[in-house]
Amino acid sequence: MPSFPPPGAVTVCEINRDLVAAEALSDDRAKDAYGDVLGMVFSPIPFQPDAVPPIREPPAAEQPESTENVPTASVTSTISEFSKRMIFPPLNPNLLQEFDIQKISWNPHKHCIAFVSGKNQVIVHDFEDSDAKEPFILTSDQQTNVKAVEWRPNSGKMIAVACKGGICLWSASYPGDVPFMKAGVTPYSFSAFPRGSGGRWILVDVLRDSSAEQGANWDPEGRVALVSFSNSTTLGSIHFSSKPPSLDAHLLPVELPEISSLIVSRGIEKLAWDASGERLALSFKDGNEMYRGLVAVYDVRRSPLVSVSLVGFIRGPGEGVKPLAFAFHNKFKQGPLLSVFGPTLSEGYRALSIIAVDLLAANATSTGAKIGGLLKKTAAGSGKDDATTEFLLSCQAVYSGIVGKLPGCAAAIKGGEFDRAALSLEGAASAVKECEEQFRSHNLASPLTVENDSAFKLAKLAVALLGFAT
Repeated sequence: MPSFPPPGAVTVCEINRDLVAAEALSDDRAKDAYGDVLGMVFSPIPFQPDAVPPIREPPAAEQPESTENVPTASVTSTISEFSKRMIFPPLNPNLLQEFDIQKISWNPHKHCIAFVSGKNQVIVHDFEDSDAKEPFILTSDQQTNVKAVEWRPNSGKMIAVACKGGICLWSASYPGDVPFMKAGVTPYSFSAFPRGSGGRWILVDVLRDSSAEQGANWDPEGRVALVSFSNSTTLGSIHFSSKPPSLDAHLLPVELPEISSLIVSRGIEKLAWDASGERLALSFKDGNEMYRGLVAVYDVRRSPLVSVSLVGFIRGPGEGVKPLAFAFHNKFKQGPLLSVFGPTLSEGYRALSIIAVDLLAANATSTGAKIGGLLKKTAAGSGKDDATTEFLLSCQAVYSGIVGKLPGCAAAIKGGEFDRAALSLEGAASAVKECEEQFRSHNLASPLTVENDSAFKLAKLAVALLGFAT
């Protein structure tokens, strides 16, 4: 029966079709599970996605200094602008969608991994280098919109990075072993190898090409390729009937009934097939809440035709977090190592949503105090009519209710109950909107327009941030 990770658990390894899970990733837990067998432990690699540089506007002509008082931006507009810049960088309004095409590649001869860690950068980490406490970042002005990364076969440490306009070739360089660099290429390396080893990564060539290519998942002999199709839960196996360079082939379906029956998914998203041809990992689009963020692992048989059997589901970093990429490392005789690359942004969005809730609470508290002052003036005969008093009392109840509910909303966010928190915030946004509409519908000037607008925007901002945290 396929195994399933307990809620909140992280998958550590597979041993004889048993997927071992733990409450949290740790070197001690990994050592207990597989460290003694493999002789080493593969620790998670923390990283920050690269920052997209802001659009550089041409310098504006000098303006005479004004003597007028320029109004400062409201708290809401300041926070909103800050959040928009953080979530939607100027050059990349769909940052998370850009991350969807990232890849991981293991060096075929060493315990060294490279993965696309942002729009313009690649990270390399060598698990065999005991001094390498930090990963190495490869970035260059000539390397933009990175799509994929692959190690060059039989070349030691050379990496090909597919990006906008071509392919960047990076090579490791050591004292006495400097790689050949093509004439006309601007040398660029991000940092030296640590602890005085004297090495660095050098951009040795840029292959210009306006076209884009995508590779297939091949079996060890190169006889069969597995491909996925848009909005389909069935894979295609392309069987080549003769050796290269012949292209005589037959396309046959590979059914994955669990993807449609258990997960209720719209289709396959990513594939990874290990070099032995015995394990297939795949992620899927949408699906039931229970399977969100999981990767399905299959046992593969290739004779006479490709067939698969579900081993189970694994969970990478983060509860319910969609895997951005995964790949097999095939250097171990005990079996392939599957690495899962997950995003690091969700916790940041959760923290920002809590900040927005705190600002909403401060706004509601100060607005309640303002309403109290306005009601005192009305009672003292300041000229306010009965309708204004009635609406102020109604708004006072609204803001009092918001202040009372927000602590529970913040606790729900911290506990991962995003739907409950979003429902509460949407209710707050609707309530302050109705508060403002009362005055408008009776052709009365609202004394709370600025406060109502700020509260509405803060509530909506918190909901938007929660959408990115899921």
